[in-house]
Amino acid sequence: MKLSIVPEIINLQKIKIFDEQNIAIILGESNFKFNNQFKNPFILIDNFEKEKYHKVEIKIISLEELEKLGYRLVSVSLVGTTIPRNYPAQKVCYCLENKNNLIPKSNILYKIPVNHLIEHDYENKRIRIKGRNAHGYFRTENAGKWIDLK
Repeated sequence: MKLSIVPEIINLQKIKIFDEQNIAIILGESNFKFNNQFKNPFILIDNFEKEKYHKVEIKIISLEELEKLGYRLVSVSLVGTTIPRNYPAQKVCYCLENKNNLIPKSNILYKIPVNHLIEHDYENKRIRIKGRNAHGYFRTENAGKWIDLK
């Protein structure tokens, strides 16, 4: 039996842990009850992964499903704008925008560009575009920023 006191100590000390998109990671209850008998406990965190405590269900969706969520896919020309580029020769970026908003210099796309996809995180109710030209690009994830649907 593997026993972990890490969630109990973190919850007891009211420590909050956030991921890259500033979403709070929810830790489960541990089967060990820590009675705070040590003033300054030393904790060795081994193999601490958020996936062990909070399962995220991410699905790839189509443009039709994106439209049902109230968003659309647009391309924005980066020529003559101050929008940051992901790489030096980039000319356009792809964004998800609310159907009620209009981004200047944007064109509505009716098909998803090659090597890009749209992800929907059902658990946390958020969407993002994944690919090299995604706006708000995170190099480590090869994707743009998550957009809350709440």
